[in-house]
Amino acid sequence: MQHAKDTSTASLMPEELFILANAHEGQEARRYRLMALRFQPFNTAISSLMDTLVFESQRRLGELKNVNKRLFFEHLPAIKTACKLPTRAPFFVLDEQTANQVFKRMLGDEQHSRRLYEQLLEANVIPELTTLFNTFIDQKIAQHHVLEEAWQRL
Repeated sequence: MQHAKDTSTASLMPEELFILANAHEGQEARRYRLMALRFQPFNTAISSLMDTLVFESQRRLGELKNVNKRLFFEHLPAIKTACKLPTRAPFFVLDEQTANQVFKRMLGDEQHSRRLYEQLLEANVIPELTTLFNTFIDQKIAQHHVLEEAWQRL
């Protein structure tokens, strides 16, 4: 699916696009890992789904690295960001009520992630990145649907 490009958005330097996308996707991988751990005692199928999303996120990181290496630089900078741990809720998901709360948050996070890639796409002027970001947006839409389906099966 091709996504529209808003030409009124300011362009970013290619380095900035790669840095933002790399940092974001690294955060996504850490978030999915955390969710896999949180769901382990409640539902191993959901925990396994989160592990699959970790793999997909790592694959996106690899694609970013390959395109970056081909087009511009040798290495993307290592950016460390911390995953936010739940503050009020217990860490582990142990019941359906907590699972519902966590799923609502995960779906919101997926929408945020998709919107970030849409903004990066709008700020982009490099054709190869347009294709990559369109692919990432499509993947984020698909992941949102998969998470919705998993939530409905609880």
